[in-house]
Amino acid sequence: MGNALRLDHEQPASVLHRADDYILRHHAFIDERPAERRASLHAAAATTLALWRRRYLTRRHLAALDAHGLTDIGLDPHAREREVGKHFWQA
Repeated sequence: MGNALRLDHEQPASVLHRADDYILRHHAFIDERPAERRASLHAAAATTLALWRRRYLTRRHLAALDAHGLTDIGLDPHAREREVGKHFWQA
């Protein structure tokens, strides 16, 4: 079961007193890793939000380029329109 789970001898198996607890074969176990999972989830969410923001800003700047700017970065107007037309969550 790992070190993060411990048997709660004081809690009846049919009673759950926290959302992080669960029953396994009629024994109440307490998961002592919810904070680690929350931290990992928060880090993943922050990374995803940063990526989405970067895509949004990049596409907004790309939309503002004139023909000379597009030539400088090696894009044609059709490629710009394809990229600018994507939503921020689309790669």
